[in-house]
Amino acid sequence: MNNSDAQANGAEQVKKDMDYDAQLVNIRKHYNEEFLKILPSEKVSQLLKSERAFNDELLRKLHSEKQE
Repeated sequence: MNNSDAQANGAEQVKKDMDYDAQLVNIRKHYNEEFLKILPSEKVSQLLKSERAFNDELLRKLHSEKQE
C-alpha cells in the first residue's frame, strides 16, 4: 500500500470517527431534552454525573484487570 492510500484511509477513518462522535452528541442532546420533560434539571445533572462516574469506574476496573 502506498502512502497516498494510507492517507486516504486515514482521512476516511477520521471522518467516520467524527460522524460517530456527532451522532453520540445528537443522541445525548435528544435524551437530555426528554429527561428534562419529566425530571428537574438538578436530577438530570445528577444522572449525567452518575453515568460519568460509573463509566470512569468501569474503565478503571477493566484497566486494572488488564494489568494483572
